[in-house]
Amino acid sequence: MAVGAFITPIGSSSGGTTIIPNAAYLNTVSGNDSTAVLGDSTKPYLTMVALIAALPATNIFTWTINITGATLDITMPTMPDRSLIFNADIKYIYNFNFNNANVGGNIISTIFNGFFTWTFLTGNINLKSDAVAERILGNGYQNTSGLQIQGTINIIDWSNAGVNGTTVAMNNSNITINEYIRRTAGSGIFIGNPIYTRFKKITYIGFYGGMIKSINTYLSKIIIDLVFCANTADTELVSYSTNLEIELKEIQITGVFGINASLAKLTLNNLICSGTTTSMYFGEVILITGKVVSSTPIIYSRLASKTFQNLEATITGNLSFWTSTLTVDNCRLTVTDYLAKCTNTDVKQVIFKGNNIIKQNSVQPLIQSNSGVNHIVDIEGTLNLLPGYQIADKFGTVNYLTNAVPSYVGPVLASPLVNII
Repeated sequence: MAVGAFITPIGSSSGGTTIIPNAAYLNTVSGNDSTAVLGDSTKPYLTMVALIAALPATNIFTWTINITGATLDITMPTMPDRSLIFNADIKYIYNFNFNNANVGGNIISTIFNGFFTWTFLTGNINLKSDAVAERILGNGYQNTSGLQIQGTINIIDWSNAGVNGTTVAMNNSNITINEYIRRTAGSGIFIGNPIYTRFKKITYIGFYGGMIKSINTYLSKIIIDLVFCANTADTELVSYSTNLEIELKEIQITGVFGINASLAKLTLNNLICSGTTTSMYFGEVILITGKVVSSTPIIYSRLASKTFQNLEATITGNLSFWTSTLTVDNCRLTVTDYLAKCTNTDVKQVIFKGNNIIKQNSVQPLIQSNSGVNHIVDIEGTLNLLPGYQIADKFGTVNYLTNAVPSYVGPVLASPLVNII
């Protein structure tokens, strides 16, 4: 049915009331589904179910849903494929409850035919559900289709056993989420090509595995202010990603925190490790930069990162070096055991660039071999090794590259084999 069948143009009236095009009104206390009129603020709907059902079948227009009333729990229907704007009374915080069963495991829609946009204007809407095996944003997985969400959502709390481990799927989104609650294995989130995505808080309750999946066609960034877990558990943030950068500000957990995914870049923005965070691991992160400001930070990795750049932090052992080259560029590091241990049978290379200051809290060589693997250490800039134990063990060759005017503070015979190139 055409939009004109539901509204009267601005400037005209129905019973003396101006009708606003592409607007709908919901009053959770005094609305009346029987007498409500789309576009008429004096005749609001009582329920979201009736309001959504009254929208015209065509989805080419974006409708604004204006919400007021002191009844805060709003039952949501299976939502149609269309763009919507949610404008809620800022005196309240509303809960959109998606608890209805829906065939196909997609709570909002059985299929999204293309991309649509939902805009949250006021930051006081919670998206919640305790339904089993339901998704919140439909078939948006892996950028094939789905919703672009904009604005600010207060809380996303989805306690289900979702599909593909992904409950919320967002594509090309420009969104701030005040808190995202991870309760089960299925309540993860998929993020594709974000324009701007910020989580002010991510809370783990009951399940602690990788929460974020992100597949991007270009380098995309996510900002996370706080990762929180009150229980004693090892907590993982990212399970899978391509072309993803994360900026991380604070970790407040009890146990080990990790990112076990091929992250393009991790920026530690004056990272605070509060609570009793015992250690951190950053899997196959390609580039780590920034600063850890906590008094007892420990960074270790199950697989070595490829580059440390402008990084100020503490590195402990277990940094197993699997990549072909590890670059340390202009860093301030405290090493409690060794910086890297070369594994497998291939020759490995460690490059020091810029001005690096490394404090050794161990008498062990900085770069070590595992089972006789040869490795090469190239010093292209300045390496200040304090108090100055060995750079490499007996399987390492240390090259001082003269074109970089290198200098080195430490023992003269820091390695069994030293080359001036």
